[in-house]
Amino acid sequence: MSTTKPFKTCYLHIGAEKTGTSTLQRFLRLNRQRLLEVGAYFPESIGEENHTPLACYAQATMREHNFLRGIFGITDEEALRVYQADVRQALLAELAQVPTSAHTLILSSEHCQTRVTAADDVTRLKVLLDEVADSVRIIFYLRRQDRVAASVFSTALKVGFQLRSPDLGFGPEATRFNYWNTCQLYEAAFGLQNLDIGIYETASCAPGGLTRDFCAKMGLSGYNDWERPERTNTSLSAEAQSFLAEVNCWPAGPLVAGGGLRPMLLRALEEPVGPGIQPGRTAAKCFVAQYEDSNEKVRSRYLPDSEAPLFGADFSGYKPAAATAHMSGADMLAFADRYCAQRAQVHEAVVDGVTAYMKTGGEA
Repeated sequence: MSTTKPFKTCYLHIGAEKTGTSTLQRFLRLNRQRLLEVGAYFPESIGEENHTPLACYAQATMREHNFLRGIFGITDEEALRVYQADVRQALLAELAQVPTSAHTLILSSEHCQTRVTAADDVTRLKVLLDEVADSVRIIFYLRRQDRVAASVFSTALKVGFQLRSPDLGFGPEATRFNYWNTCQLYEAAFGLQNLDIGIYETASCAPGGLTRDFCAKMGLSGYNDWERPERTNTSLSAEAQSFLAEVNCWPAGPLVAGGGLRPMLLRALEEPVGPGIQPGRTAAKCFVAQYEDSNEKVRSRYLPDSEAPLFGADFSGYKPAAATAHMSGADMLAFADRYCAQRAQVHEAVVDGVTAYMKTGGEA
């Protein structure tokens, strides 16, 4: 234990998005007390599960204005600085109360990848973490970009976006998909020796899965009998995505985003199993090809013992033609009969919604 700082080591888990981050964060929340028993602390003043305010604290400017306004209601730099001061004060106050037996601090937010995109942002984060820990290590899981895009599509539908297929319109410098740029930002601030890069599929398929790999990266032991969460924020099946894509086009009602029955509907849509809507094989290959050079840079610098290409080159799971999310009114009603029958309010709302939408000339 350091004599000047509360923790010996801080582990900052920055995602990436769609690499099991929600499941890992839920695992940490469920096992807060057990973590403390082995000397690790997962704070809650900056989020019960996802430490999103860390990404806000890192913002040197209003560059990420949509993020700041949409999640935190921050519309100008003065409000940003006030909020950041509150985040720092709350975190430091919480950490001051942690038992001295705790030597490891665990922080987690995928927004620290997607929203912390400039050197001055990462520097702000480093200054804060250096106050509380002798050393800071970055944990960053990567996933092939086409698979991330497909998973993001499913999440976007859940949120309420009116989409019909995964968005592959991003360029080679897109923050979400260019892992090299993120690695370089964090390496410049924290040092090469403090970056721990992992491949999501490899960790997930190993004995014990992603959770075991994550705990091993932090040197935690005794976690085999800890509480394990069910998988969270899972991708929907193609059929469920098609159903939801139609609902998202409805102008109003209890099933649209923000509606009172939306959470119940989303739970029902998790029942069908199967792969989601996917782009065509050629489109997926072309999308990943944009990141071939940056992926190779990541492999050669951070994972030199792994084979090239970084994520393999198997696209056999894709069909030649792209799929799109569409469902007729009759098929929506049949879907509701199968999966919403035990949720009478949802089933009734589907019938009313399909009927009303068809009367307005909607495709359903």
